[in-house]
This record gives sequence, structure tokens and C-alpha cells, in this order.
Amino acid sequence: MRRALLACLLVGVCVPAAASTSAAQPAVVRSAKPLTAVNDPYLRSAIAQMTGRRTQQANASVDVEILHTNVEAAVTEQVTQLGGIVTGTAPGAVVQASVPVAALIDLQSMPGVSFVRRPVQVNVRPVTDAVVQAGPLATEAVSVMKADAWHQAGRTGAGVKVGIIDFFNQSKWNAQQVTGEVPAVAGTFCLDHGATCAVWDPQESGHGNAVAEIIHDLAPDAQIYLGQAATISDSYALVNWFVANGVTIVNRSLGSSYDGPGDGTGPLDELVDFAASRGITWFNSAGNEGSQRYWRGTATDADNDGWIEFGPGDETMNVFGGVSDCLSVLGARWNDWGPPATRTDYDFYIYARDQQVYPSATTPGPDQQRGAPPIELDGIEGCEPGPLTIRVKKWAEGSGSVGDILEILMYSGDLEYSQPSSSAGGPIVDSKNRAVLAVGAIDPPRAGSIAYYSSQGPTNDGRRKPDLSAPSCFTSSIYSPLGSCFNGTSAASPAAAGMAAVVASSGLATSAQGLAALMKHFVVDRGPAGPDSIYGTGEARLPDPVTSAVATSPSTFVGISPTRVVDTRRGIG
Repeated sequence: MRRALLACLLVGVCVPAAASTSAAQPAVVRSAKPLTAVNDPYLRSAIAQMTGRRTQQANASVDVEILHTNVEAAVTEQVTQLGGIVTGTAPGAVVQASVPVAALIDLQSMPGVSFVRRPVQVNVRPVTDAVVQAGPLATEAVSVMKADAWHQAGRTGAGVKVGIIDFFNQSKWNAQQVTGEVPAVAGTFCLDHGATCAVWDPQESGHGNAVAEIIHDLAPDAQIYLGQAATISDSYALVNWFVANGVTIVNRSLGSSYDGPGDGTGPLDELVDFAASRGITWFNSAGNEGSQRYWRGTATDADNDGWIEFGPGDETMNVFGGVSDCLSVLGARWNDWGPPATRTDYDFYIYARDQQVYPSATTPGPDQQRGAPPIELDGIEGCEPGPLTIRVKKWAEGSGSVGDILEILMYSGDLEYSQPSSSAGGPIVDSKNRAVLAVGAIDPPRAGSIAYYSSQGPTNDGRRKPDLSAPSCFTSSIYSPLGSCFNGTSAASPAAAGMAAVVASSGLATSAQGLAALMKHFVVDRGPAGPDSIYGTGEARLPDPVTSAVATSPSTFVGISPTRVVDTRRGIG
């Protein structure tokens, strides 16, 4: 059965977008009606769905995130006064709450509040089929990265605690544990919109299981903690749980929708800054959007009809979604992050067979001049009879629209116009923090060359990404029975994290930044000489193992008698 293209909401409903307009002009009219006064189209759709179910709209509650500028106490108080419940916070930036629909406009108009939106799912769920194969199987990363020599020297990750943020299947984990592919879990944590949940999901493919298998092969004596968080506020609670349990290395082989300008700032970048400040070295997959998944270009409207051109005279971006005509969008954004009144307001539309399918005519896109960040289409996914296209309309001129740079990033679905450069600009991947490492993929693992799909830098502020690369495409008890390897930057990141656990267990680094610096140093240079935005500093590779314990006692002063080595008083040197 085909999935209609959805505005998938994290308030518990997914509303099919209506097919309503022709390719020539979107039939979207901004109005001042109470429903459209809510700036986020996802919330408008949720309210419409609730009304359709004959719910008393004003008394019903919806989950929201209130984006603010360091007015957390005032927002929290207002939520309570309006009859809502605060369910979490991202310090200084976001208040997560369940609030009555009637309170949305009051919250949206508060001083210091920029946008009220549906809670954004911070972790994109991998969609794959997987089965468990009887083991034991050893990932190729052990020999390629020279971890076997370190194991023989007794460096196996003992005493190190590694956290994994992912999606997990318990029955598959149990089967893997029987054959030694994964260890007994040291602890689990799951939070969903402030409510506790189970980290195990029987419907999951086992993506997180495969990640854990790689880390366990590389650092067999490290303890593994499993975590899952739905929103940015939930993620802070997860980091605090990791810290409370002594976790010092975190691996996250997941992607995220755009949430910032691509310069190392934004809610998720602040999250990893927080984690690093608590002593965590964070490894993140750099992304698999290096081939036909990313486009950027200057906003150009040569014929002055309001529609932006992707190529000379071409106002449509074709999206090739395969035989199922499906796509998943990580977001579209542009570099207009100044005060709302100065922003150009663009709307991004998705069409199927020249019919508008997102947003619907009754739910226009967010209005950037009313406070919405310059991001659209984040989290949109689904299937429609093709061909599929994306189009961009300029709704309102901003003070700096000349030269606006627009970007589109796909999770699945190939773009007609694309480039690999700057595709590694999503949240966390673009982090400036020296304890956070974005990892590219070498595929196949012994090839020494970057995978065609591996996302590349630079970031929007010109920094090099990824930070380093690691082998990928490994034999896996989860994926190999399907006739494939476990590949992507999803596999490369835990290879680097497992290597880091071995290094940490050797006592070679005592801080989060120190461990990350060693990892960027323990590499083989690839591609152009020196660091670059394709391989980072190079391919992660352990040097010869440390064979003696590192001295931990402080050095002492030993005095010696002065001795003249050379006499310079007689003009001899």
C-alpha cells in the first residue's frame, strides 16, 4: 500500500496533504483566521485533524516546542498560567510543553518567543530490513584499524563506558548476545516528549544493534549503554543520564533535520556542546548525502515571476524517488537568520504529477517574517504517484534577499541538481566543538578511498568537515544475511568510536577534547595531501600499541651541580 505524502507530526497525528493546485501558481492565501494565525503548518494540520475528530478544539492540548531567546522562566510561568504542562527544556533555547490549543496564540506573541512549533524529531529513524545470522562474526574494522594488535597487548576498552543513541531490537540483541556479537547491556534510557518509554522496539530493523556490534568487536571489554530520545529536550535528559553513569564516549549514527544555519550553531549543536562540557567525546556519522542528495544555489528569479530557478529557466527540481516515488526531506533553508522583519519569506512546495501535495492549500508554509526560522520541509516524507518535484516561491522580500543562498538536503530521493560539497552541514555534523567528531566513510573498508555517498564539507562558515574518516561496509550479523554489508557513515562512526574506546582504555587521553585530538592524529592521510573536506584529517588507524603503562605519578625535581658546557667569553661561539 502506498503512503500518501505526509506532514508527519510529533503530536501524534499525521495529516495527508491535499492535492490542490497546478504547477503554475500555488493556491495558498495567508489569512488572519485563528487557525492560520498559528505560524507552524504542522500545528495547523494537527488542530484541523483534532477538529475533524469533533474534539473541543479550544480545550484540547497539543505538544509544542516554544523557541525563545533566554526567557525560559517567563515562558515556563506562562505555560502554567495558560493551563499547560512543561515536559522538558533545552536550556536557554526551547521549552517543551503540552498546552491547550487556545493558548498557542498567546504563547506565540510573548516577548522573547520567536516561534511555537510541533516538537521536532531529532533522530531520523533508519528504514531497513534486517535479520540475525548465527555468529560469531568479526568486523573487518578490527584488522583494518589494527585493533587486533592492541587487543593482543591487553588494550580492549576495559574500564570505558560507551553510550549509543539509536534504535534497537531486543529479540535480535538477545540472539546476538548468545553468539557473542554484543555484550549484556549495562543500562538503557528512553524518553519520548518527556515520558519514559522502552528503548527496545520489536518493529525496529536492528540498526542500533549493528552499531553496537562494531563497537563491541573493536572494544570487547567496554561497557555499552543504550539510549533513545525523541526531542531536543529529551536529549538533554539522555546526556545527563549518560554522565550520571560514567559514559565518556557517545556514538550517534543518525541524521537530523536542519535546525540551524550550518555554522555550528543551533539546538543540537548546543546539545553536544553541553555533552562535551560534561566530559563526553561525541562521534556522529557525517551523513550519506554526498551523492545527489544535496543542492545549494543563489536565489535567482530571472523572469521576475516569484518562482526561484534551479537552473537556467528551470523552476522545478525533479526528485527521483525510485520505483515507489518516495522521498524523505531533511529540510530546506536559506541564509537569512537576522531579525524576522529583515528575512525574505520563501515557501517550498512538493508536487506530484504537477499537483501540489505539500503543503496543502489550507496550511501554507511558515511565515519567516513572523518569527519562523528560515527552514522548511524538515521531516517531510512519504510516497506519491510521480514524477515528484520541488518548487520555491518568494512570498515577501526581505532587506537582504539579494544573494540569498538556498539549500535542500534529502534523506532519501535523488535530486536533479546536486553537489557533494557542503552536504556535511547538518546538525552536530557542523559542530565547532573540539570534542565532537563527524566521521566520513571509507568504503569498501580496505579501499582507502572515500565512499561516493559520504557527505562532504565545508560548513557554511568555511570549516573543514568531516573531522576524520573510518572504514565502512562490514560483515554484520544483522545485515550480512541479507547479502549486504553494514555500510554508510552509520558503520564508520562506531568504528571510530570503538577505536577511541581502545585508546581511552590505554590512558593516553584524560579529557574529551584530548581523546578527540588523538583520534584526528591517529590517521592515514588520504586524498589531497593534508586535511581536507572529503576525508577530514585522514582515515582512522591505530598506531603500534602501547606496550607499557603510561606513568600517572607526577614528575619530581632533581637538582644537579652546574657544569659549564661551552665558554662564550673568548669569542669562540
